[in-house]
Amino acid sequence: MTETVSSNLVVTATVHDVLPRLGLAYLRDAGGAIWTVTRSTPGTGFDAIRIGQSLSLRVVDHGEFSLVGQYA
Repeated sequence: MTETVSSNLVVTATVHDVLPRLGLAYLRDAGGAIWTVTRSTPGTGFDAIRIGQSLSLRVVDHGEFSLVGQYA
């Protein structure tokens, strides 16, 4: 099985909700897609994420689904 992975897509999204005890943050991009950042997602620091903040997400496309690979 051959898997195509692309990580060239950068999406700007706004933090919609932060659940610090669970280590989750939910973001929404301009197209309405919901993205999730976890405490273990590489980035500038989960504890600094605030509702209303705009983040750049480096998206990793796995064909059938996409994940946030890194955020800033």
